[in-house]
Amino acid sequence: MSSYVYDPARSYPAHLQHASAAEGGDAELPLAAARLIGSPQAAPAEGAEAVAPAASPAFRWERPEWLMASESFAASLTELKHGAQTSAEMWAFEQFDVARDAFRRELWPEAAEYLDRAIHGDDRHAGYELDYRFHFLLGLIRLGSLRHHDPALIDAERAAESFLLAGRYAKSDHPAEAARAFFAAGWACYVRGRIEEALAHTGQAVLLDPAAPEIRFQAAKFFAHAGQPDQAGLHLAQAIAREPAFAAAAVLDGDFAPLAEQVLALIEAEREEVGRRASQALQLATQRVVELGVTPAADADPAAGSAAAPDGGQDFSASLALLELARAAFRENSLYGYRRAAALAAHADEAMNAIVARGQKARRLAEDALRTAEEEAAQIASVQVGTYRLGTVAVGELHRATELMRQARVSLAAGTLPGYLEAEKLAGRALAVLGQTVEHYKASALQQALAEYAELERKIDALQVRSGEGGGSAAKACAAIGAIVALFPGGCLSFFSFRDVAGVHGPDLVLRVGLSVAVFAGVGALLGALFAPVLTPDSSPGSQLLDERKAALKQTIAALRAFSLQTRRAA
Repeated sequence: MSSYVYDPARSYPAHLQHASAAEGGDAELPLAAARLIGSPQAAPAEGAEAVAPAASPAFRWERPEWLMASESFAASLTELKHGAQTSAEMWAFEQFDVARDAFRRELWPEAAEYLDRAIHGDDRHAGYELDYRFHFLLGLIRLGSLRHHDPALIDAERAAESFLLAGRYAKSDHPAEAARAFFAAGWACYVRGRIEEALAHTGQAVLLDPAAPEIRFQAAKFFAHAGQPDQAGLHLAQAIAREPAFAAAAVLDGDFAPLAEQVLALIEAEREEVGRRASQALQLATQRVVELGVTPAADADPAAGSAAAPDGGQDFSASLALLELARAAFRENSLYGYRRAAALAAHADEAMNAIVARGQKARRLAEDALRTAEEEAAQIASVQVGTYRLGTVAVGELHRATELMRQARVSLAAGTLPGYLEAEKLAGRALAVLGQTVEHYKASALQQALAEYAELERKIDALQVRSGEGGGSAAKACAAIGAIVALFPGGCLSFFSFRDVAGVHGPDLVLRVGLSVAVFAGVGALLGALFAPVLTPDSSPGSQLLDERKAALKQTIAALRAFSLQTRRAA
């Protein structure tokens, strides 16, 4: 914030000209204040990158361009026109866009001219008065800055009018922008010597945006100028708590000179509070190191990491480096040092929390994997499909998986992040080995079963060949038996046929002889057909056993091909 103190004998444009000529010669803090506040910039740390937020300089009214650093002022012309409802509004936004560009190029008169058109129009256009951005930018031009102190354009009274209009138009829809407008109106009234109005407008800004440190500081400055130290102290404490740069600004600001001891006391109180929070953050981050199971030596190089750091130690080493930077900042014993220490310790704690969370996840995964592996190992140890059990190779792999599970249990029992990560790896390897055990068992058992099946088929085929040869001999025997048995009825028939052959001559004799032969042959064939099935059985007891064994082996082969621990559990 500016160190400007209202002086009725000196105009504000003259103050801006003097400030512009003296820019770059920053005033030095008194030694006591410098020790309390410290340096806003940390000393460069070799081997580690500082991640504490950079300190922002206190806002100065001589550089008001910061007030335009908002989304509403950065909106493109297309976005501005999108909200327009009439052609007059669209034209007004076009004028504002030109004025905004002229302001950026430090063409102050041209920027003011286009803003006046946007608000009041010209001979052909009506203009649009209700957009707060038009009035706010016009107020900045009328207020001036280090780069713009032309008395012909600077008019604090008209600037206050523009800012108050901007605050009024923005208040309902854009309270933060309205707060900036009333904040600026307060300053414009202050430089004109109207301290009561300055306090009133700044008070409105505080109500609309109580967290803005620059608004709080301005309220403190105005209360100090008005001789109200208690109110000044309340607002200054809020400003310093949100932005420590205002501690140095208060020490250097003339309006706070009568309150020098009170200002130092406020800075000391804030330093102690920030130091307390930094100490807690350091303790919490250090506790995380203990939880990770690693206790680095006090004089160890944090960039070198730790022998126990997991996963190559990169994440953990970075956290240790941040923690060491936080300790170094804490030893500065200043407001800025404590703030850096708190920020760095919070970053270190956050990083280590992530590592701890990863370790806890690894522990849960390792426990689940171990539980699954132990269940699978028990099932595999007792596995049997048909007559096939684990072979030598599978038994060896099962023993290997069991040893991996034992090692994982030992790593889990250590209760450290490296132990959890190692247990997760070992349990995963055990599961992989168990999977190989199942596959080797299947492959070995299938190979044996298929070999036995092929051997059975060979035996059955040989038995069928032998059965075919025995069946031909039996058929011959049946035919002989049939022929012998048929002699008796055939002889009887011949006897009766030739009994009176003496009286038969010629064709009748031939007919009788042929009929006897046919009857004889037919009876013999019939007897052979009847006796052949009895004397030639289709199968033997050995053949039935082979067929049953073949069917059972076929089912075993199908079961082996479909075998898995999942199907075994389902069964």
